[in-house]
Amino acid sequence: MKLRSHLYIFALVGCVLGFTSAANAQDVVGTAVVDGARVDLLSDQTWRYSNPATDTSSTCPPINSFVSFCGAPSWISTALPTPDFAAAYRQSGRIYGGIIYEELGTSAGMTQDFMRNAMLQYAAQATGVPVDQVPVLDAATTVVNDVPAERISYSLNVGGIDVVYQNTVVVTEDHTFQFLVWTIGSSFEDAERAVAADFLSRVRLNLPK
Repeated sequence: MKLRSHLYIFALVGCVLGFTSAANAQDVVGTAVVDGARVDLLSDQTWRYSNPATDTSSTCPPINSFVSFCGAPSWISTALPTPDFAAAYRQSGRIYGGIIYEELGTSAGMTQDFMRNAMLQYAAQATGVPVDQVPVLDAATTVVNDVPAERISYSLNVGGIDVVYQNTVVVTEDHTFQFLVWTIGSSFEDAERAVAADFLSRVRLNLPK
């Protein structure tokens, strides 16, 4: 089974030190209109909404046919860590979020158990520790737009910097979504939980009934 889910760990390991500067350093090389909203075309062949704080033409810009994100003004579109991300955002120099989408679900054998194990396996591999030594901070069932989900939170040391990941996974019959929030630092308190809760509250799922 080919998945994008494992790639985000390697992407974040590679970019966490330079994510902020990379996101801010891209040159605008043109503009376009996507679903009625003006976007900037960037020199790294990505794009962002021209002014997320004031763009009212699309309150919740669609990521694809199945998910939208009502991020403005708190969450600003930023460069994708890898093309496997459907969307990426930043809230500050230490707080980031992203969405990964897979066009497969339980009908193709995808399960929450598989996703959970894959995340921890790749986290362990990326940081060179046994999987049972990946510090799991929290695991719980939750919902995203009334759709059942599971959240797992864990910390890694990336290039000498502590990073806390909160990954919420939705698996339906034909779709798998990952809603990620990662924060620089080792703290996992109410403030960090609130950031992830805010990110999830802005997700809008458009799934067949």
